[in-house]
Amino acid sequence: MNRLSVFLHSSIHKPMPLFFRNTIAKAPHGDKKIYLTFDDGPHVQNTPALLKLLDKFDVKATFFLTGKNVISNPGLAEEICQCGHIVGNHGWQHLNLRFKQCAAIADELKRGHDCVAELSGFRYIFRPPYGAWNPRIMKLCQELGYTVVLWSFSAADYNYHYWQKNNLAAILNQYVKPGEIVLLHDGAPQASNMIFALEMAIEYWLEAGKTFGLIPEILKK
Repeated sequence: MNRLSVFLHSSIHKPMPLFFRNTIAKAPHGDKKIYLTFDDGPHVQNTPALLKLLDKFDVKATFFLTGKNVISNPGLAEEICQCGHIVGNHGWQHLNLRFKQCAAIADELKRGHDCVAELSGFRYIFRPPYGAWNPRIMKLCQELGYTVVLWSFSAADYNYHYWQKNNLAAILNQYVKPGEIVLLHDGAPQASNMIFALEMAIEYWLEAGKTFGLIPEILKK
């Protein structure tokens, strides 16, 4: 990963909190924890393997669930919560909402909400699919009481051609710093490779004395 790629992955959302108060993209300055977040699940194969890995190291994370996948795997969605993780809304069917009108945005967000709101680990946090946003999305989230959660680092684990040529574990080890909100995907078809790399990365982070946190901890700060 070259310096330009690191800059784009790490800083694309940094201006957001300057304009929208109900948005976070990174932990406050001085925060020492790493915040692992996983998108697009639950996935019938990948999510159980990921939960097993996180349990092995007693690491808690935040999952942004897609409504259609919750409907398909309701027991798995609740299992995420029972393992001590937090879940948020990732929309109904993972649409890019940036160019949608207000009615379509509201439908996508509210249908996703209806699927996750009854889960025991649910919090009023929303991650727009693809990180795509516009003022209409932000305004609606504010009206519905949602905090929009973006990220400060993505390892592009969803991009098979990219990480096939790169060592994903080494990327995580080298570039993830304390206070980062890390974007990963358990709902991606090739997520088994991400899980394999994440295990090595967690071992490295723990040996280095790193600790992990949940997104609501940032909101309290």
